[in-house]
Amino acid sequence: MNTDRPFERKAPPWLTGAILIACAASGCSSSNSNGGAGGASAGTGGSGGGAANGTGGRGAGGASGTGGVAGGSGSGGGPGAGGMNSAGVGGAGGSAAVPIFSDGFEAATLNSKWTPRINGGGTFTLDASKKHGGNQSLHVAPSNGFSTLLAIEGAPLFPAPSNTFFGRVWLLVPTLPPTAHVIWLEAGDVTNDTHEVRIGMNSGFLQTNLYFNGEVDLRDPAATMTANTWMCVEFKMGPDELVVWLNGTQSTGVSTTNWARVGNGANGGGNPVTGWSPTYAAFRLGWELNASSDIWYDDVALGYSKIGCQ
Repeated sequence: MNTDRPFERKAPPWLTGAILIACAASGCSSSNSNGGAGGASAGTGGSGGGAANGTGGRGAGGASGTGGVAGGSGSGGGPGAGGMNSAGVGGAGGSAAVPIFSDGFEAATLNSKWTPRINGGGTFTLDASKKHGGNQSLHVAPSNGFSTLLAIEGAPLFPAPSNTFFGRVWLLVPTLPPTAHVIWLEAGDVTNDTHEVRIGMNSGFLQTNLYFNGEVDLRDPAATMTANTWMCVEFKMGPDELVVWLNGTQSTGVSTTNWARVGNGANGGGNPVTGWSPTYAAFRLGWELNASSDIWYDDVALGYSKIGCQ
């Protein structure tokens, strides 16, 4: 921030005296009252003034402050110079990341941006019997098919800047597969099963899988999967980088930069590899391999920064 002041007019002595008298009578909460209310309590019209952000407010109401509600500027102006970097205890420090694509499956028909990719007899329906948010979710019935997937391909999400994108998916599986290898989320080439990174389960554990010139997978026994419960799966996919979060907690067991085995290799992995990430051009969700249960999806969001499980 440029703090140079090319011109500053000093107040006349009679005005300074008046200000001192007013402060003595009612108390002044800010060490620099050059601006607006945004001091000890919420400024007029602002939704979260606070002592931390009172300095330098410009307009009635400041940015979110201590105990703030991450409110916007109050009536009359933008944030003050003293409140730019304060997130406010209790405030979120600004709104959540805005996704490039999102779907809560609330429409009467499936969003046209989804492209069905089905190998077998699987089906997709919008279902009001189970939902994470809103009134409906996506019900995927694999019907023992090899793959029952919906794909987001090309624009507006791909190509992603620096070949990096984030996702957040809520999913519910009534019966978790105890041993089988299954895939629920994947991204990579537009053509399925050529070069892709996958997220699912294997041997009863949360699993990630690289499909490229053979397969290598990682499993995380510490990541608790719960049947018939909505679970939040988040991920970051970038150049030789995969990060996975389950219900807001990062899974170090399935996040990787090189797919190397850890310890005795009981939870997968192999020899370290480089240059393994695909040029991401498509994202798919559904069920692939060993279809043993239906699955429900809701509140899907994809973008260029971490979105969170809200």
